[in-house]
Amino acid sequence: YTMFPNSAPTHMPSMNYTMHPVASPTHMPSMNYTVFPNSAPTHMPHHESSHHPTMQYTMQPNSAPTHMPHSSLPPVSGPTANPTMMQSHTENDFLCEFIDSTNIERYSSAWHCISYSTGGVTTKMPATPPCGDAATGMNMTWPGLTCDEHYRIIQLDMKFIPPGNRVSGKIPPSINYLERLQILDLSRNKFRGLIPAEIADLKYLEEIYLNHNRFKGHIPAKIGHMRKIRRLDFSFNYLIGYIPNSFKNFYRRKIPIRLNHNPLKGLKGMNL
Repeated sequence: YTMFPNSAPTHMPSMNYTMHPVASPTHMPSMNYTVFPNSAPTHMPHHESSHHPTMQYTMQPNSAPTHMPHSSLPPVSGPTANPTMMQSHTENDFLCEFIDSTNIERYSSAWHCISYSTGGVTTKMPATPPCGDAATGMNMTWPGLTCDEHYRIIQLDMKFIPPGNRVSGKIPPSINYLERLQILDLSRNKFRGLIPAEIADLKYLEEIYLNHNRFKGHIPAKIGHMRKIRRLDFSFNYLIGYIPNSFKNFYRRKIPIRLNHNPLKGLKGMNL
């Protein structure tokens, strides 16, 4: 903006200005401001002088414009630039951690996160909206994801991987960030490590398929307390120890579960 005084000052510390934009946007109103010095000068020169002291001023609008023009500037970059990409910050966290802990990017270029820095802290976010973006008409979700009408992930399924290929790596504990997840299918891959106990925090999860992988260790007992489970398959892994007593809940409810081809010690009456 260029400021033009409405009247020449004599010795007044505050001045009334009208501000006009230097470049002429289509709908940019001019506004009246009163300019107050942040500190009083030691002497106030005569207004006809060609030399004025350098001063810090605070500007306050005399009245708000009735119409605020729409900004022609591009949207601010960063994690808050796209509302649909922030539909669930925690879901995005999991996806980026899943990418870092597996080789999923080898099979799909859509599975990709980018880094950005804010205040010296580096964070990651998906390069494209995982569940699409209705605002831009991009309705394509990442391969392996199914989302609901609120852009929340309800299914994670690795069946899109071409035959003969396998995703390898570990399931991050942040799996519980997929709060609306209903189906988890990572079967017939090369996932390894422990089955994260955080899976049991997914209160909407109905089906779990982790069969034909390389999971090891004990089955988290918390999983046996999941109320919505309708199917569970942990077969063909390297799980050890006793089947948790909590799995009796599945047996009582006649939930079909498969734990065969694991070096497990079973429960009496439990159909493996």
